[in-house]
Amino acid sequence: TLTDAEAIGALIDATSDEEIRLSTRRSRSLLTEKIEALSDGLLAALSELDALLDYPDEEPTEMTAEGFSARFSAISDSSLPRR
Repeated sequence: TLTDAEAIGALIDATSDEEIRLSTRRSRSLLTEKIEALSDGLLAALSELDALLDYPDEEPTEMTAEGFSARFSAISDSSLPRR
């Protein structure tokens, strides 16, 4: 992303130890946000799947194996950087 590129550019252009620390901290913060978004999405989907498996008769659901597969793919696509 542009923010990632700016953080890397700031790291390359850094002329002091303090600038290097700030650039590195900003890069780590972006990575942490991506990991948390991925973790939150997976946890929500797995919690729903777990409830469905534990209590199949309690709440009707339209989620099928294909539905969960699509949901996990969407989580992956939205959270991971494109190559």
